[in-house]
Amino acid sequence: DGTANVDMTLTYTGCPAREMLLNEVKQSVSAVDGVETAEITLVWSPGWTVEMVTEQGKKSLREFGLSV
Repeated sequence: DGTANVDMTLTYTGCPAREMLLNEVKQSVSAVDGVETAEITLVWSPGWTVEMVTEQGKKSLREFGLSV
């Protein structure tokens, strides 16, 4: 029906990048062919772990200056 439902989590509930991340995910998902509406839901279970980060994600985080 053109709606993409995404469940995502953050590293912790008080993440200072919360709104930025939600907006970026919504924009990225909305740009996919066939997606008319992107619904993003924050979930807290299971809890976030570094094992959830892809190798590309880890590389990007290191390039950004974060230790993974």
